[in-house]
Amino acid sequence: MLRDLLVVLLFLTLVCNYVYAVNEPQILDAIEVRSKKGYSKSTAISENPNQTILINDSKENSFNQVLQKTTAVWIPPSSSATNPSIFLRGQVGVQNRFFLEGIALTDGQFNSDHVGLVPFQSLGRIEIYPDGAPVGLNSEGLGGAIDLHLLEFSQSSFGLKSGSLGMVELQSKSSLDRGKTTMVITATRSNEDFNYYDDGGTPYNASDDSINRREHNRYSKLALVPKISLYQTDRINLNYIGANSFRTLQVPGSVSIPSYGNLKQIFHLSAFNFRTWLSSEVKLQTGVFTRLNWEQYQGGTTKAIRSSSPQNESFDKTFGFKNQIQWFSFSPVTLEQSLSVFYETYNFNEGFPKRLSLDSSRIDFPIAVGASVPFKKFLLKPAFMGQYSSYEGARKQNYLLGSPRLGLLWQGEGNGKGVEFEVGLGRYFRTPSMVELFGNGYGLVSSMQLLPETADRGLISFKLDRKINSDLVSELKFQLSYGLVKAHQLIVYVENSQVSKVATNLGSALVQSRDLDLGFKVLDELYLQTGVSWFIGENRSDFSYYQGKKIPSVPIVLVKQRAQYPWGPLDFNYQFQWLGERYIDLANLKKVNPTTEHSCFVSWDAKDLGTFNLELFNLLDTITATSVISGFTTFDNTTGLLGYPAPGRRIYLTWQYPI
Repeated sequence: MLRDLLVVLLFLTLVCNYVYAVNEPQILDAIEVRSKKGYSKSTAISENPNQTILINDSKENSFNQVLQKTTAVWIPPSSSATNPSIFLRGQVGVQNRFFLEGIALTDGQFNSDHVGLVPFQSLGRIEIYPDGAPVGLNSEGLGGAIDLHLLEFSQSSFGLKSGSLGMVELQSKSSLDRGKTTMVITATRSNEDFNYYDDGGTPYNASDDSINRREHNRYSKLALVPKISLYQTDRINLNYIGANSFRTLQVPGSVSIPSYGNLKQIFHLSAFNFRTWLSSEVKLQTGVFTRLNWEQYQGGTTKAIRSSSPQNESFDKTFGFKNQIQWFSFSPVTLEQSLSVFYETYNFNEGFPKRLSLDSSRIDFPIAVGASVPFKKFLLKPAFMGQYSSYEGARKQNYLLGSPRLGLLWQGEGNGKGVEFEVGLGRYFRTPSMVELFGNGYGLVSSMQLLPETADRGLISFKLDRKINSDLVSELKFQLSYGLVKAHQLIVYVENSQVSKVATNLGSALVQSRDLDLGFKVLDELYLQTGVSWFIGENRSDFSYYQGKKIPSVPIVLVKQRAQYPWGPLDFNYQFQWLGERYIDLANLKKVNPTTEHSCFVSWDAKDLGTFNLELFNLLDTITATSVISGFTTFDNTTGLLGYPAPGRRIYLTWQYPI
């Protein structure tokens, strides 16, 4: 079935590309709205600093490669190349939010590959807000935010990627109808089985320790991402974006439990975005979207086991409306206002035949205002977001929450150009998601008593970005930041059995982060970057056994280095990551010692033959680390999670051929 589907995909790709080859547009930069009346205006008023990563689609092929460019992002060694786990400023993924063109891909939930829902090949840039989602996104969230943006234009091409763990992927990028439509299609299949170190569940003992095969990781995925410009003038822009993902995958238990399950998922997102200038000083942006996520999980490995194992099914539907107005008529003050309505329904059926059925819904009314106010040599950026949330069905509850924020920015002029100093303060919140409340049937059980989590955040940041007239160094970038987060009723996932977790309000937690990032270009060619992060996470919950303990899974020190050197048609990249010691459990009885990971990337522009990209992750095949358990030193998997190892060395080769 999948083989036939891939053949059809290849045929459609070649036909579409050749049909439209005559009308192939040139590769253009992002379109700016301009007119004689001065319609070109800044479209972003944000109280939070962001980092924008531009993607070179001919040289970069994975989220792991691109996101490691910034010190604010940490990807643990247990992540896959296509669906990485992402930490922002030391905050785990459930606190962070992921968006596509400003639309939330998912709610905070367990065991969901938010980023992997959108194929990397469809992206043109990634905006990272490590210190909180700005009010312009009009979405709740306790941690940071990552906003993915699609390619405006793409040269039509066909690609093939293959490599470790049985991975094969077909890629298609088509620019149709004279550039008004961009279509990206990917089909991926991999068995994902890998070797791991098995300690037999005991401290180091040569008689029972061995290298075994981690099985039951196979997955297949088909993704389709269209972007269509429906109407465009110098003042009006109407477009459609979509994200579709169809996948089947195995969900393995721990290596000590032979059973596993099979998951099927269908994800769909459709959005219409309308932007217009109501006058030369007022800009309106309106969008409507629908987001559907259907999942079915079948447990068991044999016919006998399947007859008694549950078949769980969930269906999440979200419909949303977003409206934003920006005023530039009060110069030099700029204002923005956002109003949204989100309606979500969640249906969960447990057991086959059906033994339990839960139906619930929620409606959210977030409203936000922000401003940019010059004050002497500073720029004040006050903002406020409020949200009313109402749950109905299996759980009935109403919440009214507020998020006041204040930012202060100073930008150097004259000899100080390229220097920035920024301070930010604010309170953030996140209400429990449907999955956290009612479970998903394959790893997270229901927890209907959850309360919203809130956090007070502070940030101080200094940036330097200068061009230097020197024969040795031509560019210098430096950033130093300090962040402080004090969370209340923090939602964490606590193991309640060997194969499941439950979302729980932990209480209070304090996280401090210090980031240093230094980059410079040598001899106009070689770019070097070094980043160091220090994290201090302290559990301040009401449980005396956990008070004062460090937050699990967050390294105390993280060091990252990167080097890039273009040489004719070749481009070389090297990445190094050193993870300091980290605790795995809430009681801090188990500690994993430091580990290192080296990765290399090489791209070759072969002109008429296309582009070749070689990716090598974890070159030294690091799969174990020394660990300390209640004072005893032993070996463990780099994940530190008992029975859940991480893949080692991975090698992938991608060929892209322009059409």
